[in-house]
Amino acid sequence: MRTTDDNMLTRLRRIVSEFTSEHDLPHALHLLVTRVNEALHADATSVFLIDEASGEYVLMATVGLNEKVVGKARLKFGEGLVGLVGEREEPINIDEATEHEAFHRMPKLEQDDYHGFLGAPLIFKGELMGVVVVQMQSSRMFAEEEEAFLVTLAVQVAGELYQAYAKGGLQLLLAKRGRKKIEKVITGVSGSPGIAI
Repeated sequence: MRTTDDNMLTRLRRIVSEFTSEHDLPHALHLLVTRVNEALHADATSVFLIDEASGEYVLMATVGLNEKVVGKARLKFGEGLVGLVGEREEPINIDEATEHEAFHRMPKLEQDDYHGFLGAPLIFKGELMGVVVVQMQSSRMFAEEEEAFLVTLAVQVAGELYQAYAKGGLQLLLAKRGRKKIEKVITGVSGSPGIAI
């Protein structure tokens, strides 16, 4: 068992290293889902990021599902299993996703053949950034080690996404993927009375 743990830890480090060294966020997200899919021998892996302005999760990268709907497929907060993961802010691991009461069918995503579902929230400093999802066509729950792998990865990746958000990168990416307008609010504390331009 130790060898398996070491292999998973090595894969985890490599994936996080590749993700953090990539400067193009869409490419980094695609690289992330590809590597996670390979590491967990999954049939599909996806990343949904939060669009605060619309109150939705937006599919930003996927491998195994319909890639043509990246940036277009959206779920309202609390909708579907992705919304449930975000709402609870904890992983969900189930063997029969399509039979779960929270399952939300999205025909364009082509997800009906996937049964095993593992979703983990992307949280940094108490801020939910999105959800990473791994799916299997077989009806099985993911092993405890696989769940631990995804949760640990989600924590590492969320820190990088938070930095991208702070720099405005996520807002710009979401704007390119469907939103027309970006609103930016600047808050601060007055240093002296008067008006500044």
